[in-house]
Amino acid sequence: LGTPNEGSYSTLRGYTGHNSVVRKLALLDIFNDLKGTTQLIAEFPGVAYLIPFSGDESWFELSHWQAIKQKMTQGEGHFSLPTQAILDKARLFAKCIHEHPLNTPALDNKVVYVAGQAERPPAGMRVNNPGEIEFMATSEGDGLVTWASGIPPGVPTWYAHVEHGRMTSDETYFEAFSQLLNTGATHLIKLVMPALRSAMPVSNMTLRDEPIDVPTQG
Repeated sequence: LGTPNEGSYSTLRGYTGHNSVVRKLALLDIFNDLKGTTQLIAEFPGVAYLIPFSGDESWFELSHWQAIKQKMTQGEGHFSLPTQAILDKARLFAKCIHEHPLNTPALDNKVVYVAGQAERPPAGMRVNNPGEIEFMATSEGDGLVTWASGIPPGVPTWYAHVEHGRMTSDETYFEAFSQLLNTGATHLIKLVMPALRSAMPVSNMTLRDEPIDVPTQG
């Protein structure tokens, strides 16, 4: 269900303090500000295992991250980096996933994938001219994981109109998931990629930070 088999740029949004969940955690934490929260996240090896990987290993080099920070003029104070030791372990994990495809005869009829659908999952990261971190987006994904980085080649894939975080809680799809688990097929959700309104190139779609709602007593 929406597994980020080749990682997600949502991870990089966490390291840089642009992820809405990370920013909410920072608001709730009485001990850490946003910088402290991103630093905690950078120290978890499991988070680095979700760094995007599609053959390009630059995100697993600390020098690449440091070069990005040097280009920044704004927001650098929120940016935390994992250690090279953590990045090395994450690289080994990513290469293992990448080098062991799921469409082998041994796994025939044993693996299916369900891709969610929601607006603008992150699909790239760059530093723009003013020296700010900018995340590109795509219309093909579930809000956190792109179809390109999630769907394994050659694996039967169904599409559900539900965002990543609700795939296991939206009862609308429970029967379809049950059929997939028991029979390997279902007619309750689509087996073809849905037609999308927007087909803009990734480089032309950018993400803005979502506003954080602070609850108040009324």
